[in-house]
Amino acid sequence: MSNNPKSVPKNKRGETGSPAGSRPSKNAIEIVSATRLSENDFWSKSALGLSLKRHVGQDVRLSVNIAFENTRGLSEVFNNGIAQADDDAILVFIHDDVWIDEANFGDVVIAGLERFDVIGVAGNRRRVPNQSGWAFIDRQFTWDDKSNLSGRVAHGKEACGPVSDFGAVPAACELLDGVFLAVRKRSLKQRGVMFDARFDFHFYDMDFCRSARTAGLRLGTWPVELTHQSGGAFGSPQWKAMYRQYLRKWDEPLANDDAAFLSPADREMQQAVNELLSIALKQESSDQVALAENLYREILKIQPRNAEANHRLGRIERNLKGVLAALPRLEIAVMEQPGSEQFWVSYIDALMQTGSADIVADALALGQQHGLGREAAQVLAAELSKKIDAEKAVRQESGAASFGIHIYQIYYSEQTQRDNDGGFIGLDSLARPDWREYWPIRNYLQGNRLNEDDYYGFFSPEFKSQTNLDAAAVLEYVRAHADQADVFLFSPFFEQGAFYLNMFEQGAAESPGIGAVFRDCAGMIAPDENLATLVMDSRNTVYCNYIVAKPAFWNAWMEKCESIFAVAEENKTALAGSLNASTDGGVAPNKVFVIERIASLLLATQRHWRVKAYNPTQLPYAKGNFAKYRHELLLMDALKIASVEQGYPEYLATFSEVRQSVMADILLSEGV
Repeated sequence: MSNNPKSVPKNKRGETGSPAGSRPSKNAIEIVSATRLSENDFWSKSALGLSLKRHVGQDVRLSVNIAFENTRGLSEVFNNGIAQADDDAILVFIHDDVWIDEANFGDVVIAGLERFDVIGVAGNRRRVPNQSGWAFIDRQFTWDDKSNLSGRVAHGKEACGPVSDFGAVPAACELLDGVFLAVRKRSLKQRGVMFDARFDFHFYDMDFCRSARTAGLRLGTWPVELTHQSGGAFGSPQWKAMYRQYLRKWDEPLANDDAAFLSPADREMQQAVNELLSIALKQESSDQVALAENLYREILKIQPRNAEANHRLGRIERNLKGVLAALPRLEIAVMEQPGSEQFWVSYIDALMQTGSADIVADALALGQQHGLGREAAQVLAAELSKKIDAEKAVRQESGAASFGIHIYQIYYSEQTQRDNDGGFIGLDSLARPDWREYWPIRNYLQGNRLNEDDYYGFFSPEFKSQTNLDAAAVLEYVRAHADQADVFLFSPFFEQGAFYLNMFEQGAAESPGIGAVFRDCAGMIAPDENLATLVMDSRNTVYCNYIVAKPAFWNAWMEKCESIFAVAEENKTALAGSLNASTDGGVAPNKVFVIERIASLLLATQRHWRVKAYNPTQLPYAKGNFAKYRHELLLMDALKIASVEQGYPEYLATFSEVRQSVMADILLSEGV
C-alpha cells in the first residue's frame, strides 16, 4: 500500500489528447484529496473520482493530487498538497465522497476567490465559544439560528441529490465546512497559514478557518453545486479527543482541564475532590482496596467524569468483576484526560482482551496522537500482533471462518452505561434524544471503518428486558449460524409481527394518525411499494433495530434512513413537520418510529439478503392477552410466508379470517 499522493493530470491518464506542458499556469486549479481506496477503485467507484473524470477532461485548468490508500490525517495530506503546488495555483481541498455537480466548476471557483480569500459551500457567520461544529453552538450539537448560517449542500448517494439550504449565500463567514475549501496558495504562503497536523479527520476545518481569520484572510460561502454522500460524524472517541485538543488551542478548556475556569464554589468543590482523591490513592497503595473503591465511588457521585477516579476504579473493577465491567470507566478516563500515557495503556490493554483487532488498532493510533509515547505504543503493538497471530492460528486449526462480531449497546446516562450488558460494547447516545438510537448508530457507521466480513449490531438499553437474551446468547447464536446469514434478527413481540400485515400497519394501529407519515416516507424511499398490500413475516420483522448484520446491509439501511434524516433536519416541508411531530402522546417523534421500520422494509422488499431469525416464539410477547393464541399466531405467520412464496390470494384471505376470529374473541373476552 502507498500513502504517497499521486498527481494524475488528464494528459497522463489519457483523458484527452492535450500534449504535456500545454496546461496554462494562470488560474490553474489543483484538486487535493485523500481516499482509502486504491487508485483504480477511486477513479471507478468514488463520487469524486467519477466526477473528476468528466471535469478534468473538459477543463484544461484542472489537475489532481490524490493520496490513494491513505491512512494519514487530512491535515497532513492537505499540507503536502500545499507544499507541492505552484505559488499561483488555486487549491481545492475536498472529500472523496463528494459529487461535483457544478457544470462550470472552474469558473465558479475562480469567481468565488475574486470576492473571498477562502471559499466553502456552507458556513457560519459567527463564532461562539465551545462550538462542536461549524453549524452548532454547544456540545449538545444544538444548531445555530439559520440567520447565522449560510450555504447550500446536497446530500445523497447519487449526484444532484436533495439540497439542504442552510442560509443565504454568498456571505462572509467565520467558519466553513471542510467538505469543500478553496484558496489560492499565494494567500496561504503570504499569511503563513497551514493546516494543523494534530487535527487528523476532525476539527481540521474549524482550526484552519480560525488560523486563516487570525491571519486576516476573508472567508465566505459561494454557490458551488456539490452532493455529499454523508452528513458528518460527531461524538466518536476520536472526535471527542480532537474536540478537547481544539478547545485547548482556541477556547476555554473543559472544566477538568484548568481550575482557573472554575467559579469560587466549583474551585472549593474541586479542592475537596482532590483531597478525597489523595486519601483514596494512599489507601489503595496501602492495600486498603475496598476503602479506596468506596472513596472513588463517592468522588464519581460528585464528578461522574473525573478522569483519575474513573481510571483507578476501572482498574479495581477489572480485577474484581472482569475487563468488560472496567472498559466504560477506562474509556472515560482517556477521553477526559487524553494526555495521560498510563490511561491509554490501561484502556488499550483492556480493549486487547475484548475488542476486535481493528478497534484496538484505532485506539493505538489515537493514543499516539495524544499521550501515548512511542515505546509504550510499540509494546502494545507487539502484544496486538501476537493476539492477531494467535487468533488466526486457532481459526486455521479449527477451520473456522475469519470474521468478527461487534455488538454495541447504547447508553443515555451514567446509570444506563453501568446497567448495560457488559458483554456488549458501550456506545454513547451523543445528546440527540429526538433521534433515539439512530443518532449514535449513524455516527458510528459514518465515523468508523467496517470490515466487510464482520457483523455489527446496535442494541438499545432495553434489549435484555425485551428479549430475555444476554450478550453470551446473542454472540453464540451469530457464531453458530454465521455461514447462513448476512442479517440476524433478535425481535421479540411475535404476536405484533404475526397479527398485522406489516410493521407499518402495526405502527398505525398503535399510534393513530401516523399512517400518513408512513405512506409519505415509503413513497419517498420505496416508491414502488404499497403499504396497504405489503406483506411482512417473521423472516423480516425487526423490532427496535435488534439486528446484527454485515456492513453491506447497514450501508443499504443507512442510505434509506439518511433520506428521512435529511428531510427532518432541513424541516422545510409538511412531511418534515410530521416527522418531527409526535402522534403517540409525546413518547417520541414520528421520525423515530419511521426509522425503526426501515430494516423491515428493506428485508421484505430486497429478497437477496440472507436472513436468520432467532426463534421469535421463544422471546417475550408485548401483550399478555395474545399468549393463549399461540397456535393462531403461528398459523397467521405461516399463511403470510406462504402468500409471499406462492402468491396465491387464498393464503391472505385465510390470514384475514383467522385474524378477525382472534380479534373477535379478544374483544368478547374484554367485554367490548
